[in-house]
Amino acid sequence: ADADVLPFTYSIMADTVGGYVTEIRDATEALRSSTDRVNRLIQAQAFAQSADPAEVYRQPELRDPVPALSFTALEEAVLRLQARAKACDAALAQVASGERRLSATQRSELESLLLGAERELTDPAGLPGRPWYRHLIYAPGLLTGYGVKTIPGVREAIEERRWADAAHFVTHVAQHLDRYAARLDRITTLIATPTVALASAAVAPADRHPPANPLASTMSLP
Repeated sequence: ADADVLPFTYSIMADTVGGYVTEIRDATEALRSSTDRVNRLIQAQAFAQSADPAEVYRQPELRDPVPALSFTALEEAVLRLQARAKACDAALAQVASGERRLSATQRSELESLLLGAERELTDPAGLPGRPWYRHLIYAPGLLTGYGVKTIPGVREAIEERRWADAAHFVTHVAQHLDRYAARLDRITTLIATPTVALASAAVAPADRHPPANPLASTMSLP
């Protein structure tokens, strides 16, 4: 609460988002495997053979295959973010320790950059099905009440087999991560910019001494 600079740590956030991307990529592969398995069972009439003859049986429809979705844009954006977050954290640590001094103008600009960073991860258009939720990294799930979904635009599109939406949000979220990373770059650059020398250090040597008594030269010894 007494910190001169808002105590944000961006490397943790960058690594966490990287973990979310890995989760989604792995979940996509698992969905692909389960889809292929179920389709093979349907084609082999496995469900028909195990059906209760006393019940009306309806052959399940084949599921649409999971396409080869590319997560390269997201993964590369995370790598860029991690690098910039590390540099930004190091710069902020210098300010927090007093190693780096900022002018009042720089401090005001820094606080503005810090406070506005999270807005780079929001989309005014909102999320599919609930435009009032605008955060692209965290949001309540569409069908989970208040249960959170991470990177919901991508994750929910894959879960609901909306492949075109999934591909769109991979690129869209990557672009917003790059905007976020660019803001961290601005913070790092701002802190690295040389500041004006402290006023006390800028005082000329002659000014450090009290002025001579103007009457001294006219005073005579007894």
